[in-house]
Amino acid sequence: MRSAVAVSLVSTAVADYQCPGGTWLTHAGLRMTSTAATDCNTVKAEMRARVAGENGWYDQHNRGTYTEQSYGGDLSFSRLTGDGKYTDKMIFVFTDQGGSCKIEGCSEAQVFSIADFSTNYCEQKLLYCGSDEGCNVANSDFTHTEDEKKTMAGASTKFSDCLKVEEVDKTVEIEKAVEITLPWLTNSCSNKGHCGNAYQACCLGFQAKGFPCGCHLADGGSGEAIGQCGDCGAAYTLCCAGYAATGNACTCDVSDGAGVAV
Repeated sequence: MRSAVAVSLVSTAVADYQCPGGTWLTHAGLRMTSTAATDCNTVKAEMRARVAGENGWYDQHNRGTYTEQSYGGDLSFSRLTGDGKYTDKMIFVFTDQGGSCKIEGCSEAQVFSIADFSTNYCEQKLLYCGSDEGCNVANSDFTHTEDEKKTMAGASTKFSDCLKVEEVDKTVEIEKAVEITLPWLTNSCSNKGHCGNAYQACCLGFQAKGFPCGCHLADGGSGEAIGQCGDCGAAYTLCCAGYAATGNACTCDVSDGAGVAV
């Protein structure tokens, strides 16, 4: 009963844009308002491009599948979860504000649900968040601020829940970089060294997906990873560990820098 009252209060508190509705009285959902640092035509085009999977875009929240629909508002979509079990509906309304764009969205589960593990939040945010937050981008990369969030039932809004696929993909890229590089027993910093190649291979993999590298290689010679240096720094460290086991030393350092291999 408490959840039903909460949903009712949310529905009456914000009347300027529409929710798609749900088939169950108690269900998770989220009304969210954000402001993008670009015009609304750019935002809408980018959202459609992501839904269409342009330039390899994929949903980082467990690889759900979006479909454009006609539920109302300026844009509306459905999203089928990656396991093919559940479908949510969402509606968006856009208002240009002198060079920026106000995005009003509402997503609702279509089954009985209380906790949603941030799904209603992620499935909206991932359609317009930028590379500054680690989000995949199809064509247009822009920043945004979150202005207001109103949850239904037990919905949550943790951004750390949104990039689950990215975490898995990065681990795979690191492992591939190390696997490819281990046979290259070169000892010259003129070509960034053997573990420098691991770093470069890792960076290329991330850059192809729109992710920046967290540090660059400097010709140093101490054979140590300096600081964390992000995921490609981890590839460098793993590579060095492999060479240490064979009695060889790394020839280049990983240093915090401009994000490119130098």
